[in-house]
Amino acid sequence: MYTLLVFAAAIVFSAGVVSRGTGLGVETYKVIGIGTLYGSFGCLVIIAISSLFGEGFSSQINQNIDIMSSMLAENAEYAKLFGLDNMSTAEMTEFYRKLYQTMALLLPSVFIIWSAVAAYAECAAAHRILRKKDSGFRKMKPVREFSLTRSGLIGWVAVSMLAWVLNYAEVFSFSEAVNANVYVLFRAVFAFQGISLIAYIFHMRGWPRPLWVILTVILMVSNIGSTVLYVSGIVDALVNLKGKIGVRV
Repeated sequence: MYTLLVFAAAIVFSAGVVSRGTGLGVETYKVIGIGTLYGSFGCLVIIAISSLFGEGFSSQINQNIDIMSSMLAENAEYAKLFGLDNMSTAEMTEFYRKLYQTMALLLPSVFIIWSAVAAYAECAAAHRILRKKDSGFRKMKPVREFSLTRSGLIGWVAVSMLAWVLNYAEVFSFSEAVNANVYVLFRAVFAFQGISLIAYIFHMRGWPRPLWVILTVILMVSNIGSTVLYVSGIVDALVNLKGKIGVRV
């Protein structure tokens, strides 16, 4: 129950600031960024409130992990899939529990990414509604025009390095979780930069828009493809590939 409330909170908390920012004509991706912060704060509020009513969010997550671990340990097909045939049921349960606990460490980054997706969708909806009321209202800035600023690039690199150092030096007990979440967010931001690059190339070449959407989805669902997006996003942010492509075209 709390998980659904957390996801819903991201939508509710960001809706007001996104609609207001859009109506005031604030730059599209700045609105989305602020909406992401508000949505993430909303997630944090629900998690904090849940702890005041007995069984909190973390307790519920741990219970779900125990239930899922026990269920998987009794499934022979999953045992073969993970090569656990020689393990006892208790050993397999512990294996799945550790696996789920590792995945649970990434929930903060999942909530932040969800908040960003929600803010983007709300921004698109706000633009559509405002343009229906006023056809002269500016269009939403397209994905191909997204680009990290130099300060944004430096900031992400600095935060990632700091998280890595904290984890390497084992400064805090939660350093590993912080580093893992920062890494996921770092990849997500630069993967979106990569998606923006693909959209830009397709636009400059005059290729059909549905094709870059399909290509993006294919790349996102594979490890190699997501890495391609991530690396191309970093390269674009560093050397401005869009500008070079635009000059050649």
